[in-house]
Amino acid sequence: MLGLSACLGLAACGDDDASGSATAGNDAESSGTGSTPTGIVPGTSSDTSGGEVMTSAADSTGEGGSTTMAEGETTEGGVPTVSKSLMIAVDGLRGDALESANTPAFDSLIDGTWQPNYNGAYTAEAQCLTDANSVSGPNHWSIMTGATGSQHGVTGNGDVGAGDGENFPHYLSLLERDNAELNTAYLFTWTPDVFIPCEADYIFDGGDDDNAGRAAGILSGTYEDLEGTLETAWPMGTDVDAMFLFLDDVDGAGHGNGFAPDSPNYVSAIEEVDGQLGQILTAIQSRPSFSAESWQIVITTDHGGIGFNHGGMTPEELTIPFIVAGLDVEQGELPAAIEEGGTRNFDTVPTALQHMGVEIPAMLTGLPRG
Repeated sequence: MLGLSACLGLAACGDDDASGSATAGNDAESSGTGSTPTGIVPGTSSDTSGGEVMTSAADSTGEGGSTTMAEGETTEGGVPTVSKSLMIAVDGLRGDALESANTPAFDSLIDGTWQPNYNGAYTAEAQCLTDANSVSGPNHWSIMTGATGSQHGVTGNGDVGAGDGENFPHYLSLLERDNAELNTAYLFTWTPDVFIPCEADYIFDGGDDDNAGRAAGILSGTYEDLEGTLETAWPMGTDVDAMFLFLDDVDGAGHGNGFAPDSPNYVSAIEEVDGQLGQILTAIQSRPSFSAESWQIVITTDHGGIGFNHGGMTPEELTIPFIVAGLDVEQGELPAAIEEGGTRNFDTVPTALQHMGVEIPAMLTGLPRG
């Protein structure tokens, strides 16, 4: 958990409207509630050159903080064991449309060619919730907590703030509770996500392109924002351990142009996300400490779509992609949802917790993948 003392000593310092005070419509991108930070210009790419060796921040008491891995440093035997986690949810992403798009960044994770010794496990036929509507609210809760709809209690977009966060906390909260010295970031572009309780060190409600650049800046150590959402902050040079990023624009393209692999504007939106993903992957591999780190990257979505909408129980609305990439991942296909033990979007949390060495809560029914 970070504190403002992190800067000391550094060289450089389309759904139904949601209820509540936040404004949302058609899963639209929000304008963000924080100030314009250092290291990113909204709508442009941030610096991903790597910059200075990043320092792990002290916790909120100003004490401690995990040690920084120097460039090229590895554990005994040369095996990276510094676990890092990145989870990305792309709103309204159909698996068949992902496969029809030109997506070199996605493909590199799926086919295990991103970086040496990194493998990918993938299915285009995972499934979102079937015990709640195929809309963002309940599925965001499931992706971030690992709970099913009947467990967390959210059924649509109008009751996002009513979920059972006490019994089913956000996975970043579980990471923080296990180790308060971890530095965690929660970036989203659908404003009702602010109602999902999260104990991450840094929270920001912004737009897709600037949040992608924000993520790259955080990863490269070139980003600073002392006035984030919900009075959170990210001091310059803070080293990130786990980050969640939600991107919304693909869903908007589906509502406006149709959710289908032969919808040019929908596919184009997927390809734009691929460019953002490529920017983020470049930031990760450019980190001075990358050779000492074991990154896990999990990507999925909240729902698919049919025609110009979603919310029902058709295969087009329920069938989604799921990707996990990492050094400890077995290359190959993940089980489709129709198979016994098939992949679901709430498998994200057990997958990330296992990688980070945190006990998976017994009440979660999802499975670690990869």
